[in-house]
Amino acid sequence: MNLVNHPTHYQGKDIEAIDVIESFDLGFNLGNAIKYILRAGKKGGKEEDLRKAIWYLQREITKMDKLERAKAAYKLISREIADIQETYDIICPLPEFIEVEGDRFDKRELWIFPPESI
Repeated sequence: MNLVNHPTHYQGKDIEAIDVIESFDLGFNLGNAIKYILRAGKKGGKEEDLRKAIWYLQREITKMDKLERAKAAYKLISREIADIQETYDIICPLPEFIEVEGDRFDKRELWIFPPESI
């Protein structure tokens, strides 16, 4: 058993938790949720691992909610800027980020128009 590279509490029959996480490109919160679900009861208590998984799932849901609110704000700002540009015949850049409850969302995350509409 190798506690660093291949710990038994993350081993399945033919695959490790990290292989699943990377194959599905799950990111931090979902990856940790999967990790704790797959190891539940193999290292420490099963209930504790499942509660940790739930904690990470709730964190991901909160992040998704904030992202949706940031997208809505960005869409509103985009419309207002378009109105200003049309009314005053000036160019106004869109903001680089939107902040929602302390989390910043880069404009690349907030892009709301499909590429073909540009």
